[in-house]
This record gives sequence, structure tokens and C-alpha cells, in this order.
Amino acid sequence: MRNRIDFKNMNQLLETLDDIVWSIEYPGFKRRFINSAAQKVLNIEIEKLYTDEYLWENLIYKSDLPKFKEEFEKLVKLGENNFEYRILRPDGQIRYIHERAWVVFDEDEKPIRVEGVAKDITSQKNTEDEFFKGKELYLTVLKNLPGFAVFVFSPFLKVIYADGKLLTEKKIDKKKLLNASLKRAIKNFTAEPLNLIRDVFKGHSFKFEAYNQANFYEFSFSPLRDKMGRIDSGILIVNDLTETKIYSNSVVRSVLQTQDLLNNKLALNIHEDLGQMIFSVKLQIDKMEKHIRNQDGAEAEELKKIKNHICEAIAQIKNISQDLSPSQLDDFGVQTALPNLCLEIERKKNVNITLRQKFRTGRFNKEFELSIYKFFQETLAILIDKQDSKNISIFISERGGYFNLKIVNDGISFDSDSMNYTFKLEARINAFNGSLRIIPGVDSLNKILIQIPVNEASVV
Repeated sequence: MRNRIDFKNMNQLLETLDDIVWSIEYPGFKRRFINSAAQKVLNIEIEKLYTDEYLWENLIYKSDLPKFKEEFEKLVKLGENNFEYRILRPDGQIRYIHERAWVVFDEDEKPIRVEGVAKDITSQKNTEDEFFKGKELYLTVLKNLPGFAVFVFSPFLKVIYADGKLLTEKKIDKKKLLNASLKRAIKNFTAEPLNLIRDVFKGHSFKFEAYNQANFYEFSFSPLRDKMGRIDSGILIVNDLTETKIYSNSVVRSVLQTQDLLNNKLALNIHEDLGQMIFSVKLQIDKMEKHIRNQDGAEAEELKKIKNHICEAIAQIKNISQDLSPSQLDDFGVQTALPNLCLEIERKKNVNITLRQKFRTGRFNKEFELSIYKFFQETLAILIDKQDSKNISIFISERGGYFNLKIVNDGISFDSDSMNYTFKLEARINAFNGSLRIIPGVDSLNKILIQIPVNEASVV
């Protein structure tokens, strides 16, 4: 009698719950208590659940029943358990149920009751199913796009999904990529170190482009989230941009070649025509100066001023001509022209430049050397004029089939506005299938990395 009163009081307290709270005897399975939420969830009158202890079990989906019995055995053995199953209600609706149950023991540690809370998770399951259907559709669309490869990877950077027409085109075995390291999978497309991958699991998305074996690839990294919104994996999409890049770069390269050709012609005209004309005027003034050298008066002083202005004009013309088309580059090559350019910039801009270079090739063709010179010149102009750099260290090397330019400087850290200055430089680099990477503000220093492939056509 006392127990029945307790259960009635408990029932009053639990009426507001949407979850089913229940208790049965064990063994025997006679129902001792169940709250009114059961009628709403199971669509069965409470009285019937008390009189027929197997009625609830009979609602369980047939294909889920073996698993349900297995989980119940674990519950009795372990003392508690959590499991899910489906029921088919009398009105034909399917419901997903999550059970959290435990065993109650007497003083002799013998099981006397099993109690639990059953929660209707149908709405959550439908949302979860829609989520995974959406993710599956997303991956299906990507993997069927020409020139794309899709990788899903775990927090341990292991590949858990790999597919895409790009893998088929490159004859890469998808099965061998599964459970392989992401680094190994990416080696099929680039040898660049990917130090930022783990940032995906901090919620960051990023992308970059790389050139490898005459192909251009775009790498896009993003986090993937589970049904609770937690990041459980990352996705990498590799896009083959080779055809697009080749066309775009050929157009840019043609424009730059035309511009450089015009600059060379302009430099030649300035140096040989205008420069010679002004130099002739200077010679005439030198002759006039000899006649009035020993004379005092305003004429001699005025002539001296005119001569100084002409000398300044000649020097300025020489500088303009040198900037447009450095004669040292044509005569001695880029290995000599770059150190001289550094000395000239140091003198004009009052900065400190340290240059170290190591070339394996003696001379490159004219177009390639001019491009290297322009990369160098434009980068220094950005660092000094826009980033206010005072100390610049430059390392030039030629290895692995690439011309490598690394510049470390103490200028203002690069931001989105600064990146606008690099547009022309980046276009010139891309035109030669190269890559530009800017690493702002590392240890109070900015780093610029330029890499240009060197092929047989580039070498004299």
C-alpha cells in the first residue's frame, strides 16, 4: 500500500515531463510504475501498459528487436546501459526511442527492479538524417565534377573518405588512400608543407594554390561538423586549375612581354636620343665656360647653374633608363645586376639590404632574367615604399628545378590593404607558373617567398 501511494505521488511530480519514466520488477517484468508521457509517445493507454507487461516490447520494430534484447541483457549484466530502437505505434507512426536504464539491487546485491527513462528522439533523428543526407549529397556533387578530388580527414589527419574524377584521371587508387595520412594523399598534387591543416579543427577555413609537375591545383580546407555542431572532421577539395591558369597566364605573360618590350624601347630612346641631345648641350656649355672662365660677373655664375641643372638631368635620364631596362642585366646577367640594384637602392632609400645568392645556372634567357629582375625590383619597392622596411635580408637560390627568392624584412605587417600592392607582382609571378606566399608578422618580421620553375627553355 505504501509503495502504491509513493508511486502516485511520483506520478504527480512527473506528469510535466515529456520523457517516459518507468519501473518494472526483475525478474518477472511486472510493471510497477510508468508516467502518463507513455500514452503520448507510445499512443497506448496507460492501463494497458500495466496489464500487459509485453505490450511495449511488442511495439518494437521487428528488425530492432534482436538488438533490443541484446542491449537489455547487457543492462542486467552491467547494471546500466544506453541504447536506441524504433517502435511502430498503433496509428502507424514510427518513433525513435532512446533508453537510459539501470538496475536496482537489494541489500544482498540481488537485482529486484529495472528502472529507466525513455526519450522520444524522432525529431532529432530526422534532423540528423537530413544532415547526413545533405553532407552525402554535397560529397556526391563534388566527386562527380571534372577536375575535382575530395578528401575527408579525421582530427588525426587520416583520410576517411577519398573520391573524385581527378583521382580517376590521375590513376590514383582511392582504396589505398583510405586510412593513409593526409600528407601522403596530398603528395600526389603538391610537395608543399601544409602546416595550417590542424587549424581546420579550430574552425578555420583556408585555401591556397600550388604548382606541381606542370599542373596548377587549388586546395580548399574547411571543417565539417556533426549533428551537434561540433567539428568532427575536415574536408579538402582539390581543384585542377591547369587549363584555366595556362590560358590566364599566357594572356598576362603576353601583356607583360609587350610592356617590357615598350619599356626597353623607351629606355633606348631616352638614353640614345634624349640623353645624347642633352649631352651635346652640355658640351656646348663646356666650350662657352672656357671663354668666360676667367671673367667675373653674373654671366659666368648663371652659366655654372645651367651646367649643374644639365648634369642633374643627365643623371636623372640615366636612372630612368636604368629602371626601365638595366644595361647591366643585358651585359652581365641577373647575378651581377641584382647586387648592383641593391647597392643603388641602399644609396637612394637609406636602407640596409643583405643579399645572398647561389645559382647553379650561369645565364638564363633574356625574358627569364628580366622577369627575375622585375620580381626583385617590384618586391623591394613594395617593402620600402609601402611597408616602410629599413632592414631587408634576401636569400636567392636555384635548386630542385626552381628559382627561389626569400625576403625577410622588418616593415609594417601585411594586411588586406597591403595585399593590393602585390597584385602586379603576383600577376607577373603567375605568368611564369610561379607561386607567391606572404607570411606576415612572424617574430616581428615579414617573410615573402617567391618560387619560379626553371625549365630548359629558361637557360641559355
